[in-house]
Amino acid sequence: MVKQEQNKKALADWLAAHPLAWTDGKVYSMTEQDQTEMAINLAQYQLVATAGQHTVLEWHGQKQQYRTFEIEQYTELSLAIAAYVYPYRRYQEQVKAAIYTAQSKEALDAIEINCSSVGASASRTCHHWRENKG
Repeated sequence: MVKQEQNKKALADWLAAHPLAWTDGKVYSMTEQDQTEMAINLAQYQLVATAGQHTVLEWHGQKQQYRTFEIEQYTELSLAIAAYVYPYRRYQEQVKAAIYTAQSKEALDAIEINCSSVGASASRTCHHWRENKG
């Protein structure tokens, strides 16, 4: 369905254009690809560490080289990204539901896809996570 592809693209474009400025002063991309790579990176680190082998956990700021992270730092960054992205994913799912329940072309055409309408909610979620992370 064309409208659902527009919905997916809108979220991808929004996340690409709105990286996370994190507490370390660096900016981190939050695209789906970056989130997937972070998850794989963490899983591989944990697997090697569980096997009792020496390993280093690394990640990078946007347009920067990889650097070493402590597991606690990496976890905090990953959770901050998840907290920021979550309201946008929920919005995308709401739009998706509206798309698939639309009963006519007119109803489908009337569905607006506007990720910027989520901004205040995402900021509150991120702020709430920062306040309660300890």
